[in-house]
Amino acid sequence: MSYGVEARELYEALGWHEGISPYEKVVVPWLDRAQGSYRAWLARAAEDSSWWTGKGTQHDGQELVWELYALHRVSDRLLLTLQPPPDKPGSPDLRPLPSERQYLAVFTSLGMTSFEDGEAFDPFLHEIVEVEQAYDPQAPIEITELLWPGLMLGQLLFTRAGVRIRAGIKHA
Repeated sequence: MSYGVEARELYEALGWHEGISPYEKVVVPWLDRAQGSYRAWLARAAEDSSWWTGKGTQHDGQELVWELYALHRVSDRLLLTLQPPPDKPGSPDLRPLPSERQYLAVFTSLGMTSFEDGEAFDPFLHEIVEVEQAYDPQAPIEITELLWPGLMLGQLLFTRAGVRIRAGIKHA
């Protein structure tokens, strides 16, 4: 790729980083390099759907799919601190990772927009992280807490918002 950076490079650097401040030591320098043509490339992808509808060149579309997958893996890694702690022995090591503010700064600096959409549950926009069972089995799904915001890249849903919900057993 000729855009100066790759998301896979960031993902691997986060995995290898030891110590504190991965945001300042790994993410910020990567973002500084990503601000030029890389960000413009993502912006074109957000505005032009031909890469996913098959109307664009196959090579460019495949390259973008791989890059978005790698960016999503970066997102997964950075979201670890916003998720409930694991309660099982042998769970992954949760090293100090970015705050929600820093997480959003990474992706909004790449041209994505965040959304919370906390009013009504939508299975397309929301990822259920935890369910509280309502006493009424017919109680509809209600969002009780937003754990992390969702991200859009133009018309493309990049990451669903993580939510805690309450619902009757007939719904969740």
